[in-house]
Amino acid sequence: MKGGIPLDWSVIYEYRELFLRGIVNTILLTTVATVVGTLLGLFLCLGKLSKNKLLRIPSAVYVEVFRGTPMLVQILLIHFAVIPSIWEAFFREKAARKRSTPALSPCL
Repeated sequence: MKGGIPLDWSVIYEYRELFLRGIVNTILLTTVATVVGTLLGLFLCLGKLSKNKLLRIPSAVYVEVFRGTPMLVQILLIHFAVIPSIWEAFFREKAARKRSTPALSPCL
């Protein structure tokens, strides 16, 4: 091979099942995310157009918050604030149950 990167195709063939499973999972995840995003967007749009304040105001706030902040800021907030708090609450609850003191779990 002249001027190229030598690639051992036998490795790819050896792990073809994993590649195919990854392709299927990617297509499945993309399809589910597209459907959920479309439905969420439709319901938020209908809520924002509604005359009912209980539907219009939360929909408008949600839309304006997510449209008004840069995607990188949203990713950083979710990664460094939301996910750690969920994990902390989950493991705190799990540890409290393990010690047979579920009443103390909010205090830990």
